[in-house]
Amino acid sequence: MADRFYWIHESQRLSKGGLRLIWLMLMACLAIIFILAVRDDIVSLSGRPAAERDEIALAGRIMSAVDPDGSLRLQDILEQGDSFFGDIANRGVSPAPTAAFWLRIEVPRLDPGEYGISLELTRARDTDLFIPRDDGHRQMQWRRGDWSSLTRYPIFALEGEDIAGKTLYLRTVTGSSMRAMLHLRPLQVLIGDYSLESVTLGILSGVLLGLAVYIGVMAVTLRDRLFGSLVGVIVAFTCYMLADRGILDTHILPGAETVARLVSLSATILIYAALLTFTRYWLDVRSWSKGLDRALNIAAIAFGLLAAETARETLVGEQFVRLFSAFAGMLALVICLAVAVVALWRTRTRAILFLLGWSPAIATAFLRLALDLFPGIGASVLFANALYVGATASLLCYGVLVSDSLQHRERRLRQRAELMETRFRNFADSAADSFWETTAQGDITYLEGPQFADLSLEVGQPLVPSLAAVARHSDSALAHIRRCLEEGEPFRDVALAVLDHDGKSREVLISGTFARDSRGRVSGFAGTLVDATERDAHLQQSTRREKMAALGQLAAYVAHEINNLLHPIMSFSRQARRRAQDDHETVRLMDTVIELSQDMRDIVASLRSTTAVEHQDTTRLPISTALRRSLDTVRPILPPRIALKADIAELECPEIHAGEMLQVMTNLVANAMRAIDNEGVIEVILEGGATPRLVVRDNGSGMSDDVASRAFEPFFTTRPQSGGTGLGLSVVAGLLKSWGATARIESVSGQGTSVVIAFAQGGAGS
Repeated sequence: MADRFYWIHESQRLSKGGLRLIWLMLMACLAIIFILAVRDDIVSLSGRPAAERDEIALAGRIMSAVDPDGSLRLQDILEQGDSFFGDIANRGVSPAPTAAFWLRIEVPRLDPGEYGISLELTRARDTDLFIPRDDGHRQMQWRRGDWSSLTRYPIFALEGEDIAGKTLYLRTVTGSSMRAMLHLRPLQVLIGDYSLESVTLGILSGVLLGLAVYIGVMAVTLRDRLFGSLVGVIVAFTCYMLADRGILDTHILPGAETVARLVSLSATILIYAALLTFTRYWLDVRSWSKGLDRALNIAAIAFGLLAAETARETLVGEQFVRLFSAFAGMLALVICLAVAVVALWRTRTRAILFLLGWSPAIATAFLRLALDLFPGIGASVLFANALYVGATASLLCYGVLVSDSLQHRERRLRQRAELMETRFRNFADSAADSFWETTAQGDITYLEGPQFADLSLEVGQPLVPSLAAVARHSDSALAHIRRCLEEGEPFRDVALAVLDHDGKSREVLISGTFARDSRGRVSGFAGTLVDATERDAHLQQSTRREKMAALGQLAAYVAHEINNLLHPIMSFSRQARRRAQDDHETVRLMDTVIELSQDMRDIVASLRSTTAVEHQDTTRLPISTALRRSLDTVRPILPPRIALKADIAELECPEIHAGEMLQVMTNLVANAMRAIDNEGVIEVILEGGATPRLVVRDNGSGMSDDVASRAFEPFFTTRPQSGGTGLGLSVVAGLLKSWGATARIESVSGQGTSVVIAFAQGGAGS
């Protein structure tokens, strides 16, 4: 997964719109939490009559007690009197699944009307409300899963005159937190608030599930573990919210109390495991501390095992993990914050984004856990419910971040793809080869190169029929290509005789092999098309130049030897003529010899000028420039299966005649091409330093020491049967001598050959 964190590294800075949206969401989250915090105080201080308020103030009027085994009845409570109750509104986590939580409620004076009492303990199971009357107490029941009381938490509808100024008793059995989150409101207000809360929870759940699907698709498509861990956090929190707020076992799976409790407790622990994993990947901990990364991974696995143990205990009715789950949650959050703080010195931008994005969720999670860890702080609505707002805000912030980052990544990838396409097209236009691609069915999907314009091939057409339309006398070759495409086999240098737009016959060589997608499946075919006619013309021209060079060297050798003989002949003839001045016949004969010698000298000079190879370019260039220009000329004539690689250092000295460099490279590359039998790699390397070096290396069959020692001798060849003249390297040696350079051959039979040219300081006119 080489680019697993690509989107983090490439999109550290959000767009202004994305960053502005995150800040707005954080401010909205803080505003909602503030409203929840001061809402009760505003209502109490409004001075309105109780009947006009949204909620009746019960502060100081509620006492609580815990029956650990749940065996006490109302009569037992009445007999114990006030000593049984205390003014503690929050009793923490239930000590046992069957423990009972008792509340004593002193109802103030009320105006006539209908009222509702609600106890916001969504994990409460059996709840009884006892209302005093003349003959004892009237008992009202709420049973989780009962179709007659299918609300998310206990709600009782009462007449104001039945409860005004009286002391009520409420008993509920729960295996979760025991908090006196009891509310007395006008019935219509309670119904409206309950409905609004249910709709809000439904909207939040829908948004989170949609976000999970969106990021989940990205995680699967990109195979990104970071996205996967974020999806884990979202799904675990959504499941926790649906189960903890009583939606799962009332609206989704009515009556599935055990399932809801199991999901609520297990999802709580899984949130911590997923958050630890997300912290590892987001902060890229492995890149700067492998030990810490390993520790975080172990911690995440431990929390996953703890979630499994929580599920087991829930099914068998045990309570051990639940008693300490708040401590575990606090530990996980502290670990995440500590790692983020340390990361500020390692990956500052990502650490800041982590702290900024998770601050609402972590802050409200601390408040929620504090209710279980420190019961003395009371039963605060803010502490209990702010988590849903804070966590949703954080997850939506990361949704914005992911969306913005994906858009940034998409733009970068599109730009890179366009750049690569342009670069590839430029290479294709400058090369002698053309390139094609097809689908698995053989339909053309891509064409690039100079050959296709003359052959009338178009994208979308089937390859073989399109070739058949322009090919002549190539039925067997077309049948071979068709069979290879059908059977998924590669084919190499299949010759086709085709007609171009001008009606001229040309020979092209087509090669192809199967292409695979990112998963390794065959997705089609790709290959090259080479104009063999043009290539052969280049090769013939190169061969003619080599033959002319050989003939020129031979003529120079012969002329030199003849001139060596002519000089004494002419000199002696002139001396003999002077001595025989009185002998007219002898003078006449000597004059004839001298004239014939001069004619022979002129013939030799004419022969040398006729066979001499004129340099196409006498411009002196820096060696780097001259070498590149030569390779640009040589490259198009190479067969498609030869890779010519160049590594050229930027050197200003020595300066070389461009034509001489072309002659040297043509001979060396031609020899290398024959050594690798038209298939392999030829490397051209120019190195700087005090004595620059030019190396031409091939991966061919190599040569023996005896052959290497004689390679630069005139007329020495290892290819007498195939037309070798033995003058190619001899010409090279002569040019190198004029440059002040030396050459040596490094070769091992069967392992390739390297021709190493060393330039002396000041050589070649530097």
